[in-house]
Amino acid sequence: MGTNTAGYYMFIENAYKRKRTPLLNDKTIEIMMNEIEMYKQSGKIICLVPTKDMYEQLMEHKSEKRSFLLFMSSHLGEFCLIPMGKDFAVDIITLPNGENERIEQFQSVLGGKVKKSSEVADSNKSLFASYVHEKDGKEAYVVDHLLMNWNVILMLRKIYTPQKFNQDGKRVKVICWLPAEKSIEKILKGYHHVDLVMVGKEELERWKSVPEEKIKDAINL
Repeated sequence: MGTNTAGYYMFIENAYKRKRTPLLNDKTIEIMMNEIEMYKQSGKIICLVPTKDMYEQLMEHKSEKRSFLLFMSSHLGEFCLIPMGKDFAVDIITLPNGENERIEQFQSVLGGKVKKSSEVADSNKSLFASYVHEKDGKEAYVVDHLLMNWNVILMLRKIYTPQKFNQDGKRVKVICWLPAEKSIEKILKGYHHVDLVMVGKEELERWKSVPEEKIKDAINL
């Protein structure tokens, strides 16, 4: 899902410290949206914000004309909004994210077997799901939110509604970080067929240093 090429949009913390406010003003947010609209051919934008407050502000921002999150997601193939924290953004951006690495990462937190599936690849489910998880004779769709790509969450909400789940029968597991939990829960309110699988610092540190041989062993290559 997506490419390895991305544009980066970053807010510098010192500028906002000088203004003695942790937040952006509405004019700055509108300028940002206009710039993205002009250069949307990049397809994928990773937006880095220095504080949790600024991250939450952008997630919730709505002007008279448009919602920040819906606007960004509708103009880009992938829109990743990441709070920087102490090394957090750098760690997750540089985390190995090839297909083999992701399968091993997901299996380590889900157990069972994670695999590619033609059922996903050949349908509109590919707009939100990356893989299928098998465990105890049951299957579930896997959503990769480790780069905090909000398009997949919005597409999940649009495509795999509770009504669609009743027809299909497969639950959804969203692999995500703790800072994203509240935002995802709000977007997917009422989607009781979706399970959030939170990834912590221990897993992050372990994934950063997993050798290629162990990854191949885990997925039986």
